[in-house]
Amino acid sequence: MLFEQIGSRAIWDYEIAYPCLHLLRHALELLLKACLAPPPHGHDLDLLLAALAARLNREHSADLPAIAQARIAEFARFDPAGIAFRYSQVRPAPSQGFGPIPLEAHVELQHLRRTMSPITQGLADLAQGLRASDQPAVLLALARMGDTGSAG
Repeated sequence: MLFEQIGSRAIWDYEIAYPCLHLLRHALELLLKACLAPPPHGHDLDLLLAALAARLNREHSADLPAIAQARIAEFARFDPAGIAFRYSQVRPAPSQGFGPIPLEAHVELQHLRRTMSPITQGLADLAQGLRASDQPAVLLALARMGDTGSAG
Protein backbone atom coordinates (compact mmCIF):
# COMPACT_ATOMS: atom_id res chain seq x y z
CA MET A 1 0.00 0.00 0.00
CA LEU A 2 2.85 2.39 0.79
CA PHE A 3 4.41 1.64 -2.58
CA GLU A 4 1.13 2.39 -4.36
CA GLN A 5 0.99 5.77 -2.64
CA ILE A 6 4.46 6.55 -3.92
CA GLY A 7 3.50 5.43 -7.43
CA SER A 8 0.42 7.62 -7.47
CA ARG A 9 2.44 10.55 -6.06
CA ALA A 10 0.11 10.75 -3.06
CA ILE A 11 3.26 10.81 -0.95
CA TRP A 12 6.94 11.31 -1.77
CA ASP A 13 9.24 8.32 -1.44
CA TYR A 14 11.70 10.14 0.84
CA GLU A 15 8.89 10.72 3.35
CA ILE A 16 8.22 7.02 3.87
CA ALA A 17 11.47 5.37 2.81
CA TYR A 18 12.32 4.11 6.31
CA PRO A 19 8.92 2.48 6.94
CA CYS A 20 9.06 0.82 3.50
CA LEU A 21 12.59 -0.48 4.06
CA HIS A 22 11.79 -1.65 7.59
CA LEU A 23 8.68 -3.54 6.48
CA LEU A 24 10.46 -5.13 3.54
CA ARG A 25 13.38 -6.21 5.70
CA HIS A 26 11.00 -7.61 8.32
CA ALA A 27 9.06 -9.47 5.62
CA LEU A 28 12.32 -11.04 4.39
CA GLU A 29 13.15 -12.15 7.92
CA LEU A 30 9.71 -13.72 8.44
CA LEU A 31 9.74 -15.40 5.03
CA LEU A 32 13.20 -16.87 5.65
CA LYS A 33 12.03 -18.15 9.04
CA ALA A 34 8.94 -19.67 7.41
CA CYS A 35 11.30 -21.74 5.25
CA LEU A 36 13.07 -23.17 8.29
CA ALA A 37 11.82 -25.73 10.77
CA PRO A 38 12.22 -24.86 13.54
CA PRO A 39 13.06 -21.24 12.78
CA PRO A 40 16.02 -19.89 14.72
CA HIS A 41 15.53 -17.01 17.13
CA GLY A 42 16.95 -13.61 16.35
CA HIS A 43 17.02 -11.20 13.48
CA ASP A 44 20.27 -12.11 11.69
CA LEU A 45 19.47 -12.36 7.97
CA ASP A 46 22.91 -13.80 7.21
CA LEU A 47 22.29 -16.66 9.66
CA LEU A 48 18.81 -17.28 8.26
CA LEU A 49 20.12 -17.19 4.70
CA ALA A 50 22.88 -19.68 5.54
CA ALA A 51 20.39 -21.99 7.27
CA LEU A 52 18.06 -21.91 4.28
CA ALA A 53 20.92 -22.53 1.85
CA ALA A 54 21.98 -25.55 3.92
CA ARG A 55 18.42 -26.91 4.00
CA LEU A 56 17.95 -26.49 0.25
CA ASN A 57 21.25 -28.19 -0.46
CA ARG A 58 20.62 -31.04 2.00
CA GLU A 59 16.99 -31.77 1.14
CA HIS A 60 16.70 -30.73 -2.51
CA SER A 61 20.26 -30.45 -3.91
CA ALA A 62 19.30 -26.91 -4.89
CA ASP A 63 20.62 -23.41 -4.36
CA LEU A 64 18.90 -20.15 -3.64
CA PRO A 65 19.24 -17.94 -6.74
CA ALA A 66 22.23 -15.61 -6.63
CA ILE A 67 20.05 -12.51 -7.08
CA ALA A 68 17.99 -13.45 -4.01
CA GLN A 69 21.11 -14.13 -1.96
CA ALA A 70 22.62 -10.80 -3.02
CA ARG A 71 19.53 -8.73 -2.21
CA ILE A 72 19.00 -10.39 1.18
CA ALA A 73 22.69 -9.91 1.96
CA GLU A 74 22.33 -6.20 1.15
CA PHE A 75 19.56 -5.87 3.71
CA ALA A 76 21.71 -7.76 6.23
CA ARG A 77 24.62 -5.38 5.59
CA PHE A 78 22.52 -2.23 5.96
CA ASP A 79 20.42 -3.48 8.85
CA PRO A 80 22.08 -6.35 10.74
CA ALA A 81 19.83 -6.16 13.81
CA GLY A 82 16.53 -5.38 12.09
CA ILE A 83 16.16 -1.92 13.59
CA ALA A 84 18.16 0.48 11.40
CA PHE A 85 15.08 1.44 9.41
CA ARG A 86 12.67 1.11 12.30
CA TYR A 87 13.84 4.30 13.95
CA SER A 88 14.77 7.41 12.02
CA GLN A 89 17.08 8.68 14.74
CA VAL A 90 20.61 7.43 15.37
CA ARG A 91 21.04 5.67 18.69
CA PRO A 92 24.28 5.80 20.69
CA ALA A 93 24.83 2.05 21.16
CA PRO A 94 26.17 0.47 17.93
CA SER A 95 27.13 -2.70 19.83
CA GLN A 96 23.41 -3.33 20.38
CA GLY A 97 22.52 -2.79 16.75
CA PHE A 98 21.70 0.88 17.12
CA GLY A 99 23.69 3.37 15.16
CA PRO A 100 24.02 4.87 11.74
CA ILE A 101 23.46 2.91 8.57
CA PRO A 102 26.97 1.90 7.39
CA LEU A 103 26.89 4.09 4.32
CA GLU A 104 24.70 6.65 2.74
CA ALA A 105 22.78 5.38 -0.24
CA HIS A 106 19.92 6.41 -2.46
CA VAL A 107 17.19 3.81 -2.70
CA GLU A 108 14.69 4.12 -5.53
CA LEU A 109 11.75 2.43 -3.84
CA GLN A 110 9.80 1.54 -6.99
CA HIS A 111 12.88 -0.18 -8.42
CA LEU A 112 13.41 -1.97 -5.12
CA ARG A 113 9.80 -3.13 -5.19
CA ARG A 114 10.17 -4.51 -8.73
CA THR A 115 13.37 -6.30 -7.75
CA MET A 116 12.09 -7.70 -4.46
CA SER A 117 8.60 -8.80 -5.54
CA PRO A 118 9.74 -12.02 -7.24
CA ILE A 119 12.05 -12.74 -4.30
CA THR A 120 9.43 -12.25 -1.59
CA GLN A 121 6.78 -14.15 -3.57
CA GLY A 122 9.33 -16.86 -4.28
CA LEU A 123 10.18 -17.18 -0.59
CA ALA A 124 6.47 -17.49 0.25
CA ASP A 125 6.04 -20.21 -2.39
CA LEU A 126 9.26 -21.87 -1.24
CA ALA A 127 8.04 -22.02 2.36
CA GLN A 128 4.86 -23.72 1.19
CA GLY A 129 6.78 -26.20 -0.97
CA LEU A 130 9.21 -27.01 1.83
CA ARG A 131 6.39 -27.59 4.34
CA ALA A 132 4.73 -29.99 1.91
CA SER A 133 8.05 -31.65 0.92
CA ASP A 134 7.03 -30.94 -2.68
CA GLN A 135 10.22 -31.06 -4.77
CA PRO A 136 8.64 -29.65 -7.98
CA ALA A 137 7.08 -26.76 -6.02
CA VAL A 138 10.41 -26.01 -4.34
CA LEU A 139 12.26 -25.95 -7.67
CA LEU A 140 9.56 -23.82 -9.30
CA ALA A 141 9.68 -21.32 -6.43
CA LEU A 142 13.46 -21.08 -6.77
CA ALA A 143 13.20 -20.57 -10.52
CA ARG A 144 10.61 -17.82 -10.12
CA MET A 145 12.69 -16.17 -7.42
CA GLY A 146 15.64 -15.94 -9.77
CA ASP A 147 13.49 -14.51 -12.56
CA THR A 148 13.76 -10.82 -11.75
CA GLY A 149 14.17 -9.86 -15.39
CA SER A 150 16.14 -6.67 -15.81
CA ALA A 151 14.97 -5.29 -12.45
CA GLY A 152 18.08 -6.43 -10.57
